[in-house]
Amino acid sequence: YLSGDQLMSQSRVDMYTRALRRGCRCIELDCWDGPDNEPIIYHGHTATSRLTFKEVLLGIHSAAFLTSEYPVILSLELHTSPTQQARMALLLTRVLGPALAMPSEVPQESSRCTPTTLKRMFLVKAKKEECGAPSLAGLVLLPSTRYPDLETARSKGRCLETTSYSESTSKELIASNPDMFASVNKVMLSRIFPKGTRVASDNYDPTPHWNVGCQMVALNYQTADFPLRLNNARFARNGRCGYLLKPAPLRVPGGRLADLGPSIVLNVEVISGWHI
Repeated sequence: YLSGDQLMSQSRVDMYTRALRRGCRCIELDCWDGPDNEPIIYHGHTATSRLTFKEVLLGIHSAAFLTSEYPVILSLELHTSPTQQARMALLLTRVLGPALAMPSEVPQESSRCTPTTLKRMFLVKAKKEECGAPSLAGLVLLPSTRYPDLETARSKGRCLETTSYSESTSKELIASNPDMFASVNKVMLSRIFPKGTRVASDNYDPTPHWNVGCQMVALNYQTADFPLRLNNARFARNGRCGYLLKPAPLRVPGGRLADLGPSIVLNVEVISGWHI
């Protein structure tokens, strides 16, 4: 939602709609208490401007499925009181209507809960323990879950559970036990987010995280740097629908990273060009 840096820039609804039109399928809503019982979205404790939760939902609803029919994940960062969370739940159900995926109506088995079966649906992701309003907790389809270690996550994780890791933590897990991390990503969802020191809204290299099967590698769409161009290129090859099928070793039980084969580095020298 930010148009620039993480400290002073403007929050704009069109930043959400632009990302959705480019095929982005997971967006963050940083929710705080606002005046007159209207929740707001902004980067907390900064000088960034405010948006109402309602106007953001209206914008998201208008643009979500213009480029892709596949489901959109609404990642809620909750800093709101129970009263305003109840207001959020009411707005979610009123604005999104039948397109809001209700947990009671979605199959919990991975074979039946797929991007195809959830086309044109909005999926709410949040930490249930932060939901002070039962009405909001009842809308959370993708609960944010933290396990003490990768082994526990691999044995107890469920297909709709999500664990968020900073880019730094994810890189440490990749360096220490990449096969175990990849195994976790076969049974549950992982979301990687930029470290807090990226105040200029620059991006990190998403490739190492993709290579162990992390499903949601969050980037700052307002910054057209090399990592974002990598992301655009990766998802352009599937019609910008926002989803790609992972290679078999990153999906099937028993698959190993070694089965992916050797990595290839291709160097291209551009002699000349026009309109690059």
